[in-house]
Amino acid sequence: MKVSAKLALFSVIITAIAVILCCTLLLITTVNNQINHVGQSGVTELRMFNNAFNAEMDVVGDGQLSDTAKRSLILYVFRKYTDASVNGSRYVLADTEQILFNNSPIDPRPLLPGLQGNAERSNAQYDDDASFWPDVITELDGQKYLIVGHWAPNVGNRINFSHEIFLVQDITNVYDGIRALGARFAIISLVTISISASVMILVIRNVMRPLGKLKKSAVALAGGQYDARIQVRGEDEIAELGTSFNTMADAISDQIDALKSTAEQRRLLLSALTHELKTPMTAIIGYSEALMRVRLSTEQREESIAYIHSECKRIEMLTQKMMRLITLHGGEPIDIRSHPVREFYDTVGMTLQGIARRDGVALSLIEKGSPAVEMDMDMMASVIINLFDNACKAGAKHITIEAEDHRICVRD
Repeated sequence: MKVSAKLALFSVIITAIAVILCCTLLLITTVNNQINHVGQSGVTELRMFNNAFNAEMDVVGDGQLSDTAKRSLILYVFRKYTDASVNGSRYVLADTEQILFNNSPIDPRPLLPGLQGNAERSNAQYDDDASFWPDVITELDGQKYLIVGHWAPNVGNRINFSHEIFLVQDITNVYDGIRALGARFAIISLVTISISASVMILVIRNVMRPLGKLKKSAVALAGGQYDARIQVRGEDEIAELGTSFNTMADAISDQIDALKSTAEQRRLLLSALTHELKTPMTAIIGYSEALMRVRLSTEQREESIAYIHSECKRIEMLTQKMMRLITLHGGEPIDIRSHPVREFYDTVGMTLQGIARRDGVALSLIEKGSPAVEMDMDMMASVIINLFDNACKAGAKHITIEAEDHRICVRD
């Protein structure tokens, strides 16, 4: 899997988790708030009903009534107020033994047991404490009901009558609204995740596009296109990577150019070495053939052997110097020192004399005073011998080599 695909997948997963978590927390908070609001509304409604009921009983009630008359009066007033309910709430009235009135489909007593005991055990000094008005939510036949209960030792201030009063309210519509809200949250989450995923995929592709160009440039560079570069935009990490790639490509290009230059230099040095070896080898071959085919005097034989030995030594030194120049990048510094011209003439004289006799050329080696020249003797010998040999091949009949004022002149 590509890095862009991994990043996109990872981003989508993280976004989906975040959106779902936020929507879930928001939905739970909303549901709790609605349930609490429904419960508080039910408690408030039952308290208002109870207060109105007690107030009415204070007006019409009489503590001297018999128990049967009390019950009849209480039920009459209770029914009157239940008929006036505007919220569709149902009410239940019970004494300590049985239900006296119930216009709801539920018997609430098992769902809120021990109202009297809880109230008596409570340390609250006012009957608005929560322990006096407990509530519960139950389900019956697929319908949700809120039940709020209350116990009181008397009715109003004049009639002593221990009783329990309940409110039963159908809150199915609240849960239907919660389910609808959950569906809307699910749709919102899905749309948010889809939009976020699309945006993130586009952003990641746009961000990763320079890496694709970087890959193409790297492939081109590996294929020999050393001028391949990428356009750097911005100042982020990818831009820094592009800059580093261009720097690397510049270094590779410079190195390739340097290698090409070194290879060309070595080719030239090898050509020069071949050229340098040609003259002494020709002379050596000539002297060796003379030794093999011509009857020479002892002095001539010794001179020929000395010349061959001298040229072989010079070839050895010249080869070593040229090979050091070939194997070192940028060339090796030449060993320049001050040498007397006489010593230089002794080094090249025999070779020059041999070439002069071969071509019938008059050679003059002139030394004015006792000059010394700053030079690498082996390399300078190659220069002078080449100049002399070229002059002979060009048809010169008299060649003068003159050393004066720290310089050596070759004239034909």
